[in-house]
Amino acid sequence: MWRTVDGFLKVISAKKLSDLTLEPKEHAPLTADVADPAGQTFTTPFARGAIIPYFDDLEQTTGFTISRGSGVNGRDRLLFATAPGAVQVSASSPDGINVDAYETAAVGAQALIRGPVDAQLYSVPADDADPATIPPLLLTWFDAIVSYLLATDPRRPGLLRVYPELGVRYQDVCGIGGDLSRVAKGTFSLRGVLPFRGNIPPFSPPPAREPETVEFTSRPKVYSGGRGIF
Repeated sequence: MWRTVDGFLKVISAKKLSDLTLEPKEHAPLTADVADPAGQTFTTPFARGAIIPYFDDLEQTTGFTISRGSGVNGRDRLLFATAPGAVQVSASSPDGINVDAYETAAVGAQALIRGPVDAQLYSVPADDADPATIPPLLLTWFDAIVSYLLATDPRRPGLLRVYPELGVRYQDVCGIGGDLSRVAKGTFSLRGVLPFRGNIPPFSPPPAREPETVEFTSRPKVYSGGRGIF
């Protein structure tokens, strides 16, 4: 992933990312971690906020602790004193970040960038590339697209009215005449940003031709016994 949640929080506030990723009154189903044979540890999709666990939709207030950031990509985990057993375990967060929602938007953003860039024969970074190796220009596009995809998710309606600047940034990148549109048309060069996979780099002068031999003569051409004029 081109940016982790922590990396994305360098360009957006935690409050805004919480608004963009959390669903109102969401109860995310949880399953016990495979690595915990005792069945007491559950990884949540949430990070950086309060977590409320439920057993069969009944809120739990005791009997658990929260392991902050110990899951993949900073997800928080719930550690129960006693294994919940056969009950359905779920959790919600009123003010955290839904890492699952962020990662879904991140994958979508990478795909939207990859299409036109790859079509112009530039080498696109792998989806799991080290964030430190991603060119800043691609990260700028990534940030704008991720924010827009989160703001337009139908599960969280009305967010573009709250954050209209996200729509403006998206149009600058993906709209008609935007950066990626120009890349697709071949009028936005990424030379010096990404390696080119073709034989001749785009926006380069044509290869030099071999000099041709040209012969001149002063002998006039004659038509029907007369001197031709040409």
